Amino acid sequence: MPQAVKKTRKSSAKAGHKVGKGRMKRQATEAAIVAAFDRLVRRDGLRNVGVNALVKEAGVGKGLVYEYFGGLAGVVKVWGEHNKLWPSTAELMGLTDDAYAHLHAKGGLHVHLEHDCPCQTFAGLSPRDRIRTVVRNHMQGLRSNPVSSEVLADELMAPTEITAALQGARRRLGEEHAAIHAHNDSMRDYDNRSLVMILLAASNYFAMRALRAPRFMGEAIDTPEGWDALLKRFDRVVEMVFDRKEPADHTRTEDITAPSAPKLSA
Repeated sequence: MPQAVKKTRKSSAKAGHKVGKGRMKRQATEAAIVAAFDRLVRRDGLRNVGVNALVKEAGVGKGLVYEYFGGLAGVVKVWGEHNKLWPSTAELMGLTDDAYAHLHAKGGLHVHLEHDCPCQTFAGLSPRDRIRTVVRNHMQGLRSNPVSSEVLADELMAPTEITAALQGARRRLGEEHAAIHAHNDSMRDYDNRSLVMILLAASNYFAMRALRAPRFMGEAIDTPEGWDALLKRFDRVVEMVFDRKEPADHTRTEDITAPSAPKLSA
């Protein structure tokens, strides 16, 4: 083999090795920055995280945050994608990970609800049980991830760079959640949709309350027992509503002037 060719191959191999090492180093640094952001959020709260605190926690230069992420908002976006901040559509429906993968493999939630697939269990539920399932799973999802409640609480205050970075993800998730009921006639009913909206809003409030001020009307809601009792109260609300409305549903017609379905991740 000619000497020039040998040298070219050697130099190419070295360059590839350098690029590979450089890429791995960057990925490790990016991961360290995102991990540092997560630690700060859990320790100090979402609103108290700034670039200076982040680079100090991560042990990196400030320039890398801008070079790798474009600034703090970019870190927040990656962090939000890596952390399940809110219950997914699959979790709200009570599906397994395999069923969730199956649901997305064919590219359409309503298609799966109308054919034989793991989603059929949820599709076959009555409106009463659908609402109860969605609300319970939403509440349990928030309860299992305190950072979710931190984000919800932060959104109610003055907007920051962090909250703005998470809005897009919330909006997309809300649109996906709305599809849960969009192709079910009974769940297009205005009263049913209103009930879902109000119960999810109430569950968001109680999740934030459990984090910041865990007593409500003399009851502790930050303990497993207290949260379970709260879940039962939500179940009871659903039962009371349907016990009263179901006899009238036999003669009720669809309210075609009612607003479109609410986003379920409010």
